[in-house]
Amino acid sequence: MTSPAEPSPATLEELRRVPVMEGIPDEVLEWFLARSDVVEYADGAVTMRTGDPIDHLLFILAGSGDFHMDVKGRLVHWFTFSQDPPTFGVGGVIPYSRLVNSPGWMYARGLLRVVRLHKVHFRELEQVSPELVQRLIATMTERARYFATRKIQEEKISALGKLAAGLAHELNNPAAAIQRTVTELSNRLERNYELTARLIESGMAADDVRRVNELVARAAEQAGGLQSGLTARMDLEDALKERLASRGVADPEALAETLVETGVNEEGLEEIYRAVEPERFPALMRWLCNILLSSRVIHEVGEASTRISALVNAIKSHVYMDRSHTRQPVTVHRGLDDTLTILNHKLRRKNIQVERNFEPSLPDLLGYGGELNQVWTNLIDNAIDAMGQEGRLRVTTCREGGAVRVTIADDGKGIPSEHLSQIFDPFFTTKQQGEGTGIGLDIVRQVVDHHHGEIRVNSVPGKTEFHVILPLSPPPTPDFHPDEEETV
Repeated sequence: MTSPAEPSPATLEELRRVPVMEGIPDEVLEWFLARSDVVEYADGAVTMRTGDPIDHLLFILAGSGDFHMDVKGRLVHWFTFSQDPPTFGVGGVIPYSRLVNSPGWMYARGLLRVVRLHKVHFRELEQVSPELVQRLIATMTERARYFATRKIQEEKISALGKLAAGLAHELNNPAAAIQRTVTELSNRLERNYELTARLIESGMAADDVRRVNELVARAAEQAGGLQSGLTARMDLEDALKERLASRGVADPEALAETLVETGVNEEGLEEIYRAVEPERFPALMRWLCNILLSSRVIHEVGEASTRISALVNAIKSHVYMDRSHTRQPVTVHRGLDDTLTILNHKLRRKNIQVERNFEPSLPDLLGYGGELNQVWTNLIDNAIDAMGQEGRLRVTTCREGGAVRVTIADDGKGIPSEHLSQIFDPFFTTKQQGEGTGIGLDIVRQVVDHHHGEIRVNSVPGKTEFHVILPLSPPPTPDFHPDEEETV
C-alpha cells in the first residue's frame, strides 16, 4: 500500500544513515540501490496485515512503523521499527531467516520511507558483502531476543488471566455459601432466644436437656458415614413427621428433615420422647432442631472456608510464591493436582471426568516448579478445550529409569495428522480465530527443553496423548532463555 505520489529514489546519503550500513563501502551501497526500490507510507497507513507474505529486506530511511502482534484476534503493540534498537532500521525478511508471513499488523508513524530489496538477491548479496550479511544476522538475533522476551511476557499474562479466571470461579461458590450461611446462622441465633425462653417456661430441667443432647449425639455417632438411598430417606422423614405431628409438634416436616440429617431414626426419636414429660416435648423439639440446624450451618461455613484456604494454597503452590528461581525438588503430583484444582471450573462446566493414575512412589525431580506448572496448565487447558461435553481427561505418571513420564490424554476430536509436525511451532494454532495464540505449546516445548526433557504427541480422533519425559536430575543449565524466534 504505497502513497499516491511516486517516491523519489533513495540516495547514498540516506543509506549511510541506516545504522547497519555504517562503514559499508559505497560500491556495496550502489549495488543495493541498483536492485531495490523505495516505498513511502503516509502517517497511520497500514503497511502489512496478518498473513501477508514477507519477501523483502527493508531499510527504514525516515519515519517509523508500529508493529502490533495478532494475539487471540486482538492487536497488541510489540515494538516499533525505527533506526533505534532493537530493529536498527532493519525490517522484513533477512538472509537465513525463516520468516514467511507477517504475524501481525504494522502502521506507519509519520511519513514512513523505506528502501526494499527482494530476497531473490540474497545469494548475490552474500558474495558482494559478507560483512553486511553478518551485520544483518546480528540485527536479526537482537530483534529475535527482544521478540522472545515479549512473547514470554504475553504468555505469562495469558496464563495469569487463566489462573485468575479459574480462581474467581472456584472462590465464588464457597464465598457465596459463606454469605448465605452467615445470614441463616444469624436468623437461627435470634430464633434461639425465643425457643430457649419457651423451653424454660415449659419447666424443662437441665438434666433433661443434657440427657437429650446425649441421645442425639449417640444417634449421630451411630449413623456415622452410613449412606442411605433417597427413597429410604424420604420414607424415614415421613415416619418421623407422623410421629412428631401425633405428639403436637408444629411444622413437623422441617423438623423431620433436620433429624434425619443428624442421624436420628424412629427409635432415637422415641428415646427422646421418653426422656422428657410429654407436655414439654413440642417445645424441646423446636429448640433442639434449631440448635441442630445452627450446628449444620456452622459446619457449612467451616467447609466453605476450608475450600477457600485450599484454593489459596493451591494457587500459591502453583505459581511457586516465595521460592527462589533456582532448581529445587519438584513434586510432580502436587503440581498436577494444583492445576486441576485451578481449572476445576472448566472441568465442571463441560462435565469432564478426571482419571488420575499416579504412581505412588514417584520421586521428586530437580527442576523449576513454576515453569513445569505452566506446562501442565497449557496441556490440560488445551485438552479441556479439545473435548466436548462429558469427556474424560486422564492424567498418568510413572517412573522410567532416571526420568519421570507424565501423560495427559483426552478423548476429544484429535489433532489432524497434517498438523502434528507443526503444533509446537510459534504462533501455530488449530483453534478458531480469537481462541488461541499458538504461543502455549511453543512455551511448553521450551520449558521441557530447559529441563533437558522430551515431549511427544500421539493423536487420532477420540484419543490425544501428550507425553512429557523429564529427567530426575538434569545436568546444570543456564537461566531460561526461550528459543529465539523472530518477527517481521
